[in-house]
Amino acid sequence: MHEYYGFEREIVWMLAGTTEYYPIATSVMALDPDLVTSYTTTLDILWDMGYDGLSVQYGPIMDLGYYDQAGWDKCKGVIFFFPEWYPSEEMWPEAVAFAEEHEQRFGGEECGTVAFWAFMVLQGLTGVLQEAGTVDDMDKIIATLENETLDTPIGPVKFGLEGLDGIGHMFVMPSWVGEIRGTGEYHRVFYLSTDQAEALALEVFGQ
Repeated sequence: MHEYYGFEREIVWMLAGTTEYYPIATSVMALDPDLVTSYTTTLDILWDMGYDGLSVQYGPIMDLGYYDQAGWDKCKGVIFFFPEWYPSEEMWPEAVAFAEEHEQRFGGEECGTVAFWAFMVLQGLTGVLQEAGTVDDMDKIIATLENETLDTPIGPVKFGLEGLDGIGHMFVMPSWVGEIRGTGEYHRVFYLSTDQAEALALEVFGQ
């Protein structure tokens, strides 16, 4: 994010470790930061305190109820990142079709990020078994998992990140960074392929 916005990077970490977010928000405000990466629970308090800098939702949207609670007007300009299905009609039409079917099947219940993520993981795991052609031969399954790129409704996925744990059996998906423009309105800032997402994860978490 600092590269995207052209900032010099001076990172200050604050570990929450609590369900009381006001002390954290007060400490953040004292720093007068240009950009805050946090959860909506903290961001909502910061906005009430007058913070008008850039905001990055830590990870996926998870549940649109967070933004309803905070107020979509406050959330304008918030950046989020994950392989979200909204709005991805042009990029991942199969994924959007799944989400819409999910909502119809469950009485209008939102297909939140967790449900969508679980669907993608199952697609990846099922794809490994299909490519391996077996559910019993573990050596063949592991070899497939380690060497194959799999097709899914969000494009190619794979298992990788050996540089982080020495094993490399972590599920790696493409992703995109989005910006909230209004109530249910999202702007795609940029897209990360599976290989780019893996390279970024290695750069960030491998330090």
